[in-house]
Amino acid sequence: MTSDRKFPNALSVVEAGNRIQNYRLAWEVVEVTGAIVLEAFRGVKEYQLSF
Repeated sequence: MTSDRKFPNALSVVEAGNRIQNYRLAWEVVEVTGAIVLEAFRGVKEYQLSF
């Protein structure tokens, strides 16, 4: 590991991979469909949600 990282608290490749694996196991991965995109747009329009 080098000390010339652009971000001082950046994760190593191994650390990032471990976190991604943990997130994948903890949360269901949902395929983005047209219906999901339209529902997200409705949330943006009606509730000022960020999309």
